[in-house]
Amino acid sequence: TLRIPAHPSPLLGPQRFGTLLFDLTADPHQEKPITDDAVELRMLRLLVEGLRATDAPADQYARLGVPDDPDRVTEAHLLVTAQRERAEAAREPAARSDEFTEGTLNLRTPLADLLAEPAAADAVRRIVPGLLDTELLTVRGGSTLLQIAAFTGHPGRDRLTALADELARLFPLPEAHHPSRDGEPRR
Repeated sequence: TLRIPAHPSPLLGPQRFGTLLFDLTADPHQEKPITDDAVELRMLRLLVEGLRATDAPADQYARLGVPDDPDRVTEAHLLVTAQRERAEAAREPAARSDEFTEGTLNLRTPLADLLAEPAAADAVRRIVPGLLDTELLTVRGGSTLLQIAAFTGHPGRDRLTALADELARLFPLPEAHHPSRDGEPRR
């Protein structure tokens, strides 16, 4: 077996959801995560027993952050409570285009088109640092930043708002497209 070290994606992997625990009898659609340390501890010990029963390699335990003996699994290994904020953030509804200021280039513009415009590309790099240094460069195609944010949870609303405002400043809509009565940019 050839093993190649890999670094999990912070954007495209499931880790953005945190650790979630559901009661499948009471909540078969998995809509309401629960926090129950006793259940989580029991499930984690069962997982370790299953790993042992199938002769899982040592690196599998390391990846999961658990010992190779179910009797050594303790409350210190529990993650549901520790990752609650991450899980709650991931369950927030995706941002919608009508929440943001719009210019001729905006959050609904395909990312490839944004990056083709130097001022827009600079704004993306400044306001959402690191976004263009990820595997998103390989999946972007015709995707917009709003679509990417809905899929990956990144960038967050605060960064999307800042970027939308900057794009509207750099690439304003013609006056006829400003339906606002108070002269403020359309949101």
